[in-house]
Parts: sequence; structure tokens; C-alpha cells
Amino acid sequence: RIWMAGSRHVQGICDVLAATMKRDHGLDVDPLTDFAICCGQSEAFAAAIFAVIDPGDEVLLFDPAYETYQTCIELARGVPVYVPLDPPSWTLHADKFLKSFTRRTKAVILNSPHNPTGKVFSRAELLIISQACQQMDCFAITDEVYEYITYDENKHISLASLPGMQERTIITSSLSKTYSVTGGLLSCIAVQSYSFLC
Repeated sequence: RIWMAGSRHVQGICDVLAATMKRDHGLDVDPLTDFAICCGQSEAFAAAIFAVIDPGDEVLLFDPAYETYQTCIELARGVPVYVPLDPPSWTLHADKFLKSFTRRTKAVILNSPHNPTGKVFSRAELLIISQACQQMDCFAITDEVYEYITYDENKHISLASLPGMQERTIITSSLSKTYSVTGGLLSCIAVQSYSFLC
């Protein structure tokens, strides 16, 4: 079940989420219209996929990938297209990524910090992704559940915060990892004319 942001039961949560998006990512979002509260990140992610993907649409995802992504894409009758990350640092190879796009590409899935590798995509890598999404006119669906769990000097940057990306990015996130409530009951989708899912 998805509770919409206008519901009186979740409005306080949406107000806090909007303030957090502004503070942490510089994003201006409307707490009344830009969020959907879900029962978990997997449900939020599935909702994003089902909202955007039509049968036969291709969805790029980075390999290795969290296993739920492929299942959701296939349930929506989309076609998962894997783009390998280069070990041992799991870097994005720009040429491989750009050659993966076709006229059927509808979305790119980005999980950063990445599960299962722990990789935090760099600003340079995110710029490659954002420029490709804009040039190919496709969506980005992000899984940012680990955004506050980074190590060393790595800092999470939301893809939606880059120029031209807020209007084409759906962010999914969750309280579960940051607040140690896995299997928890609250995740959200931030959607600004598609923009966010948490």
C-alpha cells in the first residue's frame, strides 16, 4: 500500500523529508506532492519501475546489481541490460556504459553507495550518467538507502542534485539502513513531476 503525501497521517514525515532533501542535496521539493510513503525500499523501487517502464523498454543497471532490480524490471515486462563495473574499484567505464544505450532505453538504475560492492560513485561518474540520461532522454531511478553510510573520504552525491537531473530522477530510499530498522515500515519515493521516491 502506498500512502500519498497529502494524507494527514504522513504529512509530518513528508515535511521532514523535504527539509532533509534541501539540507543534504540542495533540492527544492514540495512535501505535499513530491513524496510517496511506502512499506519499504523494495516496494518503493517496484512502484517506480511499474510507473515508468512499459513492455519492451530497456533498463540499464550496473553489474553487480542488487537482485531485486532485475525481478522488478522483468515483472514490468522491461528488459534488464547489464553494464559491468570494472573491478577491483568497481569503476564506471564510460564507453561500455554509453554503448549500452539503444532507442529502447527508458531508464538507468543507480545504486550509490552500491550494494553489494560498497562503491560510492564519484562526481565524475555521476556526470557521465547524468549527461547520458539527458542526451538519451531517459529516467534515472536511484536507490540511495546507504547514503549516510560511507567510509574514508567518500561522500554520497545524489544524482538528482546535478544540473538537469531533478526532473528526470526518481529517488528511492529508506530509514532501514541508516536507523538500523531493516524490515522497517517506512520508505519513500520523492517524485517531482517524476522526481523522487523514498
